Amino acid sequence: MFNGECGFAEPHLFDCKQGGWQRNGFRVGRFQVIFARRPGFRVPFESAADVEGNLDLAYAISVHKSQGSDFQRVFFVLPKGRRALLSTELVYTGLTRAQHHCTLLVEDDIEPLVTMRRPESSHLLSIASSLVSFRPIPDAFRTKREWYEEGKIHRSLADVMVRSKSELVIANLLFDREIAFLYEKLLFASDGTIMLPDFTIRYRGEDWYWEHLGMLDKPEYCERWKHKQAWYQRHFPGRLVTTTESPDLSHEANTLIRTHFS
Repeated sequence: MFNGECGFAEPHLFDCKQGGWQRNGFRVGRFQVIFARRPGFRVPFESAADVEGNLDLAYAISVHKSQGSDFQRVFFVLPKGRRALLSTELVYTGLTRAQHHCTLLVEDDIEPLVTMRRPESSHLLSIASSLVSFRPIPDAFRTKREWYEEGKIHRSLADVMVRSKSELVIANLLFDREIAFLYEKLLFASDGTIMLPDFTIRYRGEDWYWEHLGMLDKPEYCERWKHKQAWYQRHFPGRLVTTTESPDLSHEANTLIRTHFS
């Protein structure tokens, strides 16, 4: 038997032979456990010390204890207030314990799932070594303090944390023009799909979405942007504005603000 094995408790075979467990008022004095990976092997437990020293109830178990085991159905609870304990690898392990079906129970909103997509959420990438390639995350992310808010490391004039210096320029311009905005607010379409706009702006009773395209020089980024752009056109036509990475970002953003929000 391995540490973390899961099984089912049944009456001991000796009691079964005597028929005692079928009588009214029968109390279990000893029992046996059949473990999932050894269906033909039964482990007897005949004393309280055996049970207390070797068994735990497994109505609900941690992801760590479930490693190495598979289950027909998994109900995976993802709490919101324990993000420091979460990692991309931990969530992956929990989801992949299910053989046929997994129900994901996310507390409050799906922001923890969005967070798990980010490189700094990986425990493996925070280790400064690799057998194949070496692409560690920046040192600043190894010791996250109060400045860190889901990877948002630049504080705007509106006291909103953003991820990049370009987004900081846009946020400060919006604040200076007294245009209210929300940063990275989840956007749900009618078909249940989700996007994460850089900025959501409510102007004259209508919502607008602002995306800053910072890495169009990378083919993978361009492909993702094509998919995202088509999504906006399908679900929110005429409500998307964009800027691109350039030395004239301030001028481009100012022009866009004057055109659409003044």
